[in-house]
Amino acid sequence: MTAKQATVRTEEGLIGFFGHAYIEDPDAAGQKMIQYQFRIIRKMDESRYVVQYYSFLDGSPNALGVMAESELLGDTVRLYPDAETWNAAYEQSA
Repeated sequence: MTAKQATVRTEEGLIGFFGHAYIEDPDAAGQKMIQYQFRIIRKMDESRYVVQYYSFLDGSPNALGVMAESELLGDTVRLYPDAETWNAAYEQSA
């Protein structure tokens, strides 16, 4: 998993942050695992954001989705300010 370009923080609010969404690991009771990885790319309306999902195989962008702000700020998501921190968190989880 790698972001192809360096991140420059010029956006406002949540736009531009990278993230991981976590679920319970079915093979390890009480442990969490990354369900999907994404970057917030634009605000859709007052409470929803468009996210770019990234492949676990090669780090390439592979789909768009919509996430509620409440989910992005909830306890199943971890946000990162830049691609370097996001990639390091992924490596630590593997």
